[in-house]
Amino acid sequence: FDCPVCLSEFETEDKLRLLPKCSHAFHVDCIDTWLLSHSTCPLCRSNLLLSDFSSHHYPSSSYLLVLESVSDHQSSRDMVPVPEANDVGSTRVGSGRKSCDPGGELGGLD
Repeated sequence: FDCPVCLSEFETEDKLRLLPKCSHAFHVDCIDTWLLSHSTCPLCRSNLLLSDFSSHHYPSSSYLLVLESVSDHQSSRDMVPVPEANDVGSTRVGSGRKSCDPGGELGGLD
């Protein structure tokens, strides 16, 4: 299989991110860079923002972006609150650098 963003073939040692709504897989760096300026899957354009979470956990003006990382048969989820698009300024998703260590802990979250 190839990464739809960079068109490079997936290698065994590559860290991949699986989008939960459409299950499309990408290199972590490729999809994280894409998500800095988009909230859709680059392949099928499925909207990745979720707005059905309880307001006592997140403000009503927020959405939640759920990303899944896959590496060496391990999987972990990364939930990133995202301000509503009509807020002043631009919307950014995450820091662009997330990693999963062998213990399943996510790193690089802001």
